[in-house]
Amino acid sequence: MRIQEIQDGTKIIVSNEENSVLGKIKDFAMIETFNERERYIIESLVKKSLVTRIARNNSYIIVKND
Repeated sequence: MRIQEIQDGTKIIVSNEENSVLGKIKDFAMIETFNERERYIIESLVKKSLVTRIARNNSYIIVKND
């Protein structure tokens, strides 16, 4: 388990798996570059507001929040 801190100082606990997937996203990435398990983990990161999912041309772009 690791702790991510977002802009306003709020701390969010992330699992090792979530941290690994978060590390693969530099600034943004296409959802197709991730396997099914990583896509499931990305959904939990979206719920925790650590990444944003943007619809674009019948696909999704994953953007890392600062």
